[in-house]
Amino acid sequence: MYEAGADRYLPRFRIFRKLTTGLEYIKRRFLDEGYQGKLFIKAAYPALGKGVDGVGNVEEAEIALARITSLPNRAGRVYLVEDGVGGPSAEEFSGYFLGNNFVDFGFYQDHKPVYDGDKGPNTGGMGSVGPISLITPELASRVKEGIVSPLAGSLKEKGLDFRGYLYLGGMYDPKTGGIWKIESNVRNGGSEAAVNLPGIKNNYFEMTRSIALGSDNENPITIEHDGKYRLSIAGAS
Repeated sequence: MYEAGADRYLPRFRIFRKLTTGLEYIKRRFLDEGYQGKLFIKAAYPALGKGVDGVGNVEEAEIALARITSLPNRAGRVYLVEDGVGGPSAEEFSGYFLGNNFVDFGFYQDHKPVYDGDKGPNTGGMGSVGPISLITPELASRVKEGIVSPLAGSLKEKGLDFRGYLYLGGMYDPKTGGIWKIESNVRNGGSEAAVNLPGIKNNYFEMTRSIALGSDNENPITIEHDGKYRLSIAGAS
């Protein structure tokens, strides 16, 4: 079992390998500690976009844990239980950063609940839109200074020469000003890439080549965007 979330930008979470220990923790959170929000149970391995369940009580948690720990290919053999973040007004965002200097090149928003009216469970992504007005220049600066820069510094401290793309998923609550990092991946995102990449005016090959060679160490890349808004729609039956 591993506990994390002391960083003010990270939700509190714990990692488990047994159904029983995870359920004990959830019972403590809801019953003994009186936790009022949702807890999210997340499979650690690829689950075909069906690896996350949000639960609001012990009964829902029992059903979700039974499902996640029995996913195909044992995708839920390791899973985490994470505090939900933000209030009703909180919104999700995805940010893209690249290179050794982590230059940002856009913030986008994907939508995960399946079914009309966001009534279904989270899936791998049901479309996206961007750029989003939610991310002001001030907020973009907070994301970079509070989340991205510490990550870059940590990589350098560990002697890891990272050259590539960083995809960051987070939540922001305009009411409280709270901001949280939910995930980071060393890739170009999923459905958000469909609305991000077409607007990049840079030569994609040259940009990627520069990062791979590390030549952006001394000369950070300047990202040019065409300023157009794009929408990606996923159809499902």
